[in-house]
Amino acid sequence: MCVNAVRAGGSTLPVSLGDGAWTMELTARDNGFRLRRQHDIVDFVGPHSYPMGDDQVRIHFAAAVACELSHFDKPVLLEEFGVPNVLSSDPNAGHLYRQSLHNSLLAGATGWIAWNNTDFDLPTVDPYRHHPFELGFGLTRPDGTPKAALRELADFRRVLDAVDLPGCTRPPTSTAILLPSYMDQHPRVPAGDREVIPAITAHAYVAAKVADLAPAILRELDDPERSSLVLVPSNKLLTAPAFNRLLDWAAAGSHVYLSWFVGASGAHRGAWWPDVEAVAGMPHTLRYGLLEPVDDVVTWQFERPLGDLPAGTRLEFPFAGTDQARGMLPLDEAAATDGEVLARDNRGRPALVRRRVGTGAVYLSTYAVEYFGSARPHAHRDDQVHRLYRALAAEAGVSPEVSVDDPRVYVDGLVHTSGRRYIWLVNLSPDEVTAHCATPPGWRLKDVLSGADRTDGVALSPFG
Repeated sequence: MCVNAVRAGGSTLPVSLGDGAWTMELTARDNGFRLRRQHDIVDFVGPHSYPMGDDQVRIHFAAAVACELSHFDKPVLLEEFGVPNVLSSDPNAGHLYRQSLHNSLLAGATGWIAWNNTDFDLPTVDPYRHHPFELGFGLTRPDGTPKAALRELADFRRVLDAVDLPGCTRPPTSTAILLPSYMDQHPRVPAGDREVIPAITAHAYVAAKVADLAPAILRELDDPERSSLVLVPSNKLLTAPAFNRLLDWAAAGSHVYLSWFVGASGAHRGAWWPDVEAVAGMPHTLRYGLLEPVDDVVTWQFERPLGDLPAGTRLEFPFAGTDQARGMLPLDEAAATDGEVLARDNRGRPALVRRRVGTGAVYLSTYAVEYFGSARPHAHRDDQVHRLYRALAAEAGVSPEVSVDDPRVYVDGLVHTSGRRYIWLVNLSPDEVTAHCATPPGWRLKDVLSGADRTDGVALSPFG
């Protein structure tokens, strides 16, 4: 009705509903809207981003994740984002703007609308009288002087002009994160298990970004095409046909990784998978209704090499989450058919196993390491999931062309119609970092704004 009214008035401008895309497809919570049902109504999808959290990287990536999940064959515009004076200092607001803008660009956003243009000096006027924090959301102060956010928008615009954004697209990727259909479909799914899916997916997304893999998020519902590396993080819920597809992909050459998740709700503890042995190559020894013990810090000791991780490597994953989620998948190694143990936990139990299938392989983590990270405050200060993903990428033969061996910095980019490639290096930390890029022989890196050669190192300011 609203869109028809706009069109009846003669407007040909692009229209969205302004609902913020806070739909079940993004949040796993039902607000009555569905992006899929708006396809013949709106001209673009417009997520809004005002994240609250306990991890700086998660906050800075929130807008990007929202944009990544909003791809439904329409342009994606970050329709609303910002921060008021009373909830953030001016320098930190600048950091949030910078990270939100560049991270969302690299997640496929093609437009940005900041909330809002100016602060107000209207303390006695509703709604500001009873929501006074709303007075300070502007890019400028009431006297017209610019705030850090406006300077970031101006800097961002200079970059977009320099790369000719309308002529750029995201390059194809060989890494996919599979998003379960249970996020927004299927009856009788415990809310606690459904509602952790977005956070788990976001944690895997950031880890894959830090591994410089430029991941795509593929929805189980959308009949996705095969990727060389497929990540199914901390999964309790996939439909039975999805497992057949994953095994078919592995047989055709994909490297498919799944991590087993007992769930967060306590309802029917354990992954609702049709056949664990078909994935692991060995049977499980679960006891109905009981949790297998998980230590405060889960340590993996690799006894076989995996990608760039040699035998003897140790990875640590601190537990976090609900008591109901404190479980792992015990496997009967003695009864293995075609599964091999790659890494063991603190107690000598299989932690990561591999089953070779056709020309590919299936990897199973017996721990929900992505869930642990998603539930842990400040996890990205020392999270090690990115090391696992980078090793899996090496096994799959999809190591990135350009990479930085520093978890504080990730690499992504765009491709221009001219064939020119633009590389972004994004510093996720509050540190000043000099990033050294590994590139193919003969490549040179040139600053798109100054023209300076940066091949030997790129100096990045905090969150720059």
